[in-house]
Amino acid sequence: SNGGGMYLSDSTLEFTSSNVESNSASSNGGGMYISDSTLVASNCSIAKNVALSRGGGVYSDQCSLEIINESRVRGNWAGDIAGGIFMSGDSQLTVRQSSLEENTAVESG
Repeated sequence: SNGGGMYLSDSTLEFTSSNVESNSASSNGGGMYISDSTLVASNCSIAKNVALSRGGGVYSDQCSLEIINESRVRGNWAGDIAGGIFMSGDSQLTVRQSSLEENTAVESG
């Protein structure tokens, strides 16, 4: 399945001072799976999540994703590619005053 911690589709979400931690998905998006949506994560932690395929922390398909204001994407793992954030389709990513670190994947990213 997709989105171990959160599954967001055709929506807009402002996510503030929250944690998505220690979740797992048997496919994509261990922490979060977002599709055709807009997500703003401000002062959030997306950490220690596992996806057996892509996007250990976040899997984004056709989305606008903003990681801002001291948010952290850290220590996530993917069995295929993109330990931290996987971007697919026409997705757009903005990272401002935040960090992506110590994310790992078996193949790359």
